[in-house]
Amino acid sequence: ACHNTAILVCTGVQVFDRATLGQEDPITSLCAVIKQNTNSQSWHVRETVQIIAGVLLVNNWLILSVDERKAIRDIFNEGMLDFKPEVQNLARAGMTAYLISKPIEELNTLALAYVKNCNAFAEREKKKRRQGTNNDTKPDNVYTNTISMSSCMILTFPYDLPDFIPSILHALIRHVTVPSLKDTVMKTIQDFKRTHQDRWDSEFKYKFSTEQLEDIQGAGAMSYYS
Repeated sequence: ACHNTAILVCTGVQVFDRATLGQEDPITSLCAVIKQNTNSQSWHVRETVQIIAGVLLVNNWLILSVDERKAIRDIFNEGMLDFKPEVQNLARAGMTAYLISKPIEELNTLALAYVKNCNAFAEREKKKRRQGTNNDTKPDNVYTNTISMSSCMILTFPYDLPDFIPSILHALIRHVTVPSLKDTVMKTIQDFKRTHQDRWDSEFKYKFSTEQLEDIQGAGAMSYYS
């Protein structure tokens, strides 16, 4: 009940002239509260923090300062590293909402970086397998964040296909065999399939290379795209 109350209060907060409120600005107060509870020992509180951060971002994007937007982005980054899947999923949804508001030029630049990092981590994992290193070791935070952010980049355009999507999707698929990342990768592929199937045969599949299409099919979740 307390969590629902907090979410309802946040939903009702829409400030149109912050300059006149001064210290009574509810957004400033909410930002402080969610920041204090981002790493709460209670996963239910952490879950609520992610919901509130998402609602606050979506309802008030235009009047949030650059620092406030970055602070909320950092809350989503923390959530994507949480050990509870419920918190992770909410954080990825929030990060996707954050990315939607970015200009396409900035997203293109981000995508290039994540494609590069995804491929670098994939080569590292391949080397480990050749050396017989245990593949069950949990990836470090940078690796995990790279996969989560790549997923968010792909899901930012559920019914369209910017030029960067084929490369980043192809790079993400390379991590489908990593046990702790498999669910994120597979769910991203499944969501991509669901939201792009209507225009796939007539348009979208022609933006992928033959190798990319073969690897997507080989991932096991998108045989529809053969």
